[in-house]
Amino acid sequence: MLFILIASTSVLKAQTGVIDSLFGKNGLVLTKILKSRDDISQAIALTPNGKIIVAGNSFNIVGYSDVGIVRYKSSGTIDKTFGTNGVLNVKDAFCNKIAIQPDGKIVMAGDVAVGSQLAFKVWRFTANGGIDSSFGTNGTVTVLPPNGYAICYSVALQPDGKIVVGGYDGSFYASLFVFRLTRNGVLDPTFNGTGYNAVTQSRRSLECHKLLIQPDGKIVAAGSLDTILLTAFYRYYYLSVRFTANGTLDTLFGNKGIVRESANANDGAYGAGLLPDGRIVLSGYSKTGNINKQSALCLDANGKVDVNFGNNGYQYIDYFGSGSFGESVAIQDNGKILLAGNVNNGSYNAIGLARLNSNGTADMTFGNNGRDTFFSVSSSKSLGVNEMILQRDGKILTTGYLQLNKDIFFTARYLNTQQIKTATANSNIIASNVFKASMYPNPVISGQVTLQFNMAYAGKIMIGIYDINGKQMLQPINKTETAGAITENIFIPSSVPNGTYLVTILANNEKKLLKFELMR
Repeated sequence: MLFILIASTSVLKAQTGVIDSLFGKNGLVLTKILKSRDDISQAIALTPNGKIIVAGNSFNIVGYSDVGIVRYKSSGTIDKTFGTNGVLNVKDAFCNKIAIQPDGKIVMAGDVAVGSQLAFKVWRFTANGGIDSSFGTNGTVTVLPPNGYAICYSVALQPDGKIVVGGYDGSFYASLFVFRLTRNGVLDPTFNGTGYNAVTQSRRSLECHKLLIQPDGKIVAAGSLDTILLTAFYRYYYLSVRFTANGTLDTLFGNKGIVRESANANDGAYGAGLLPDGRIVLSGYSKTGNINKQSALCLDANGKVDVNFGNNGYQYIDYFGSGSFGESVAIQDNGKILLAGNVNNGSYNAIGLARLNSNGTADMTFGNNGRDTFFSVSSSKSLGVNEMILQRDGKILTTGYLQLNKDIFFTARYLNTQQIKTATANSNIIASNVFKASMYPNPVISGQVTLQFNMAYAGKIMIGIYDINGKQMLQPINKTETAGAITENIFIPSSVPNGTYLVTILANNEKKLLKFELMR
């Protein structure tokens, strides 16, 4: 498979500038964390001296996770002075994102089970890979939110050393949840008076996927908003929420601190970046026609759509007709915007990179008309990017996963001063990486409904059934599943009256909402 990966890049049309061949082996590094497990890299960061930290999760067959943190030298070789032979393992933990302090200490944010609930958890490690016992309680901090269902997505460091963590809380109508810790690992009471802020809206779910710290200390939380309606039972929007430095909603931003925007059937952000002039770029996906495409939305400093950016504020990335899904944003010093995401066209999976000018137009000096795909593998193999950062010399680093026998950490580096190789794809387009789910029969005329969905990797699932007002009708199903196709039969007791019901499926940190009619 490694040969196929390397060979696939060599047959692309030659242009100046390629994957950085001086990094690892032919531009990529594959690292196995634990044998017989699926290893998914979630996060990447740089140490003060330019070394590379990659962190992610190692799942066993029933979905329980350990964390692996790896340190590489700038050349891509493992730095064996870190942890144990270059790797730090954390048992029974789940990592979402990391940040590196100026002193080299590593802050890791994720979530853990606390009884039947889910809580946010933050760890801090020394620069050489040991637990930092001066932080929180024995190096960790656990924050159980009010709804008891925490999903962490982002962590950011303030210049004063305080730590901001974001995600959401709730299995149905979720709250966007942001909290702040002091540099010693205590909830900061100067943040909204409680240490946290939970942003809710009636009949909607709000999720924070990326945190940004502005130069004035204000905090931007970017993500998605899910509106649940009777006629169109869900619709996703780009979401941006801004907090003041003391954790209250910034009422000067958007509509009382909240911006939701959509120009398509569904839009949502997974990455975000701050432009030098104060504008905010969100990137994720937009459903255009029958597929999802990587997209970007630009807001001005007050939260209004910048209509001079791209096409009335939006830009869509066409990876040669393929479906795509944006995961990460990086802003260059000159204001150019780098976007990274995953591409699938039915016959292959690939990593997609694009670069926009600050006005949202494609940077034609980058790749093939401003975008390109890399490391193509057969669609029967999983390949994805979860995060991208820029080195100080401008080179691009991405990290994610590749399926060999099992999934493995996949980190790659690209040159960013010249054009990149070109790839073409003429196959039929297909949907993006958001997991598919179906349900039958519908309407339900017996006591059973069957759900079918796919798991990209092993992990926990939660299935809930609610009435149209959000009232829980059945005990939620909580279990772990292996990767692949999942079938779940749900039995509905005769005490449940006829009517319209909603089914939520949370799997691999993605949520799907379905609706059915009960007509017995």
